[in-house]
Amino acid sequence: MLKEALALAKETWKEFQDDEAMQMSAALSYYALFSLLPLILLITALLGFALQVFPSLQSSQNALLDAVKVNFSAGLAGTLEDILAGVQQNAGAATWVGLITLLMGASGVFQQLDANFKTIWKVPKATDLTRRQMIGQMIRKKISSFLMVLAVGALLIISTAITGVTQALVSSTWGLLQVAQDSWLATLGGGAVAALVAFSLNVLIFLLVFKYLPDAKVHWRDIWPGALITALLWEAAKRLLALYIGNMAEKFSAYGAIGGVLIVVAWVYFSSLVLYLGAEFTYVSARRRRQRREELAGQRAQQAAPQQGA
Repeated sequence: MLKEALALAKETWKEFQDDEAMQMSAALSYYALFSLLPLILLITALLGFALQVFPSLQSSQNALLDAVKVNFSAGLAGTLEDILAGVQQNAGAATWVGLITLLMGASGVFQQLDANFKTIWKVPKATDLTRRQMIGQMIRKKISSFLMVLAVGALLIISTAITGVTQALVSSTWGLLQVAQDSWLATLGGGAVAALVAFSLNVLIFLLVFKYLPDAKVHWRDIWPGALITALLWEAAKRLLALYIGNMAEKFSAYGAIGGVLIVVAWVYFSSLVLYLGAEFTYVSARRRRQRREELAGQRAQQAAPQQGA
């Protein structure tokens, strides 16, 4: 068991290096730099529209910023809060044409993700395509990138909503049990529940990413171990990133307004390293599981052949 785990880890690291995952992370950070502003403008424009109709949603924005502060860093949360405050006042002036333009700009990072996952999953490049097929493929890629933007936004909203509901349920439970909210039991129990919910959401998100992002046939049974390991790596990396960004906040602040952008780019780079490492593990694990199934099927066929001959 240990020997197999070590072999799996060694093969994963080899694939990680062979696919130049660090360079892919750097490329994703570059695209994120140019997609970040359109994505933030898109989110704030939609938020501006929503706040005009539902002023009570202000608490959702605060909850989202609090989640960034807890899960990533106070510096990143402060940067996003400043950008939101500066752009939100002009959100009402945005038009649907403007929103579509922003959506196109924000989809660039997801197109890069799509290309990187094809590299990881060894998806062969299409050859001998006609001009019409190439145009159709380009349109499909663009549409899938748009859908990915919308899916990520929906997952963020769902995650925020579930987190809020969980916090409310935990608070109600402590109230029924007559446990003080500031007691060690409430703090420890609330933290454990929040961590469990966050981990479960991460597993679900990585399952969906590894199932639908690669342009290849992927079975659920082959990707759940990778989603589980990636979620564990993500939780560990999230805390290390928070420490790193927290310690580097003063140095980033020396760059002025661009310091916030550097924080986000650093976060994208290290987060994508974790994502690609998890994707490589999932690919290698799925390949090994598939090979074992094929070997077992071959052995059964060989065993059945003499019986049929008899």
